[in-house]
Amino acid sequence: MANLTEKPVWEQGIYQLETSDPVLGGPDGIDNLQGKQLANRTAYLKKQLDDAVSGELTLDNAAKWKTARAITISGDAGLSFKLDGSADISAQLTLANTTVKAGSYSVITVDSKGRATAGRALEANDFPALDWSKITTGKPTTLAGYGITDAATKADLTAKADKAATLAGYGISDGLTRLKTGQVLPTSDIGPIWHDDYNSVLTWQVFDANGATYKGYASVLIGSVLLDTQPTPRAGYIRSRTGNLSKNTYPALFAWAQHNGLMVAPGAWQAGAVVCADNGDGTFRIFDVRGEFFRAWDDSRGVDVGRGFGSAQLDAFQGHNRDLIRASGVQDHLHGITSAQSGGGQVTPCVVGSGDNWITRSYLTQGSYGTPRVAAETRPRNLALAAYIKI
Repeated sequence: MANLTEKPVWEQGIYQLETSDPVLGGPDGIDNLQGKQLANRTAYLKKQLDDAVSGELTLDNAAKWKTARAITISGDAGLSFKLDGSADISAQLTLANTTVKAGSYSVITVDSKGRATAGRALEANDFPALDWSKITTGKPTTLAGYGITDAATKADLTAKADKAATLAGYGISDGLTRLKTGQVLPTSDIGPIWHDDYNSVLTWQVFDANGATYKGYASVLIGSVLLDTQPTPRAGYIRSRTGNLSKNTYPALFAWAQHNGLMVAPGAWQAGAVVCADNGDGTFRIFDVRGEFFRAWDDSRGVDVGRGFGSAQLDAFQGHNRDLIRASGVQDHLHGITSAQSGGGQVTPCVVGSGDNWITRSYLTQGSYGTPRVAAETRPRNLALAAYIKI
């Protein structure tokens, strides 16, 4: 730290710091002007004394200096010493204290003389409201740079993604594990799963009734029939058909059929019934329901009496009586049909009690209903859909 440069010049006045004066130090700074002027006066007086002692200066009032004089400077700065001309004088200029405690402050208030009169920390209102585009340098590039401590960084997410290959790896315990095409089913119960090959949710199931010995994953819809609007099976389904399936390829379906009592001897297997058969050579037959109308099982209701679950049933026409009417003379009369004879490619009904032969040569048209449709079976209007079985 440098000292003020002193000149033995008598300053005519001591500059008063104004409120408009800036805070400025240095050799010519306004804050050092008062001290510099006082130092110059002191140098001047000292030179006068030195000159007087050396004889270079003639003192008209030398007698006044016989008594040492106390010199005191007060105000914004304090200086006190006695002057008797006997020796050099060294004194320390002391600045007056302000109301501001010693410390570091981001914001200070100064008076007209450049003295700090107040100090405080930065507040939100101290910062101007700048648009983000005006900040061109110093922008942080990390979460930590913005003071964010409760978010995962890119490195955290990358490490997590590289580490986890399952829902459990992310701490997720209430989601379905998805297995893609070709992946082997788990050999232990890990909760419900989805498998692309089965196109279904699978659960851990046990089929152990009626000789079945299966414990593992199976579709929640295994064995159900889907009437579909596309001619090829969807993923997770096979055709309902007459053919042999491998037990090794479809172990759950085979065990499901055993468990539910659908397995019959090969000779008892018939198309149209919901029955399966173990061929005894590592293969089995699944049920073939192609071309069949589906009817809800009676299950003791009494509408379709005597039907077993999954049993087949041939078509039938409800029994009834028919009468023939013939106009004879004035009065129409009826004859009950009791038998028919076939002759000449025609059906000839025989009428009891009259000896008359009635011949029906074609199917009759009844009023506005049109000519009846005739086929090898009795059936309603219908729509042909594909029958697939869930594996």
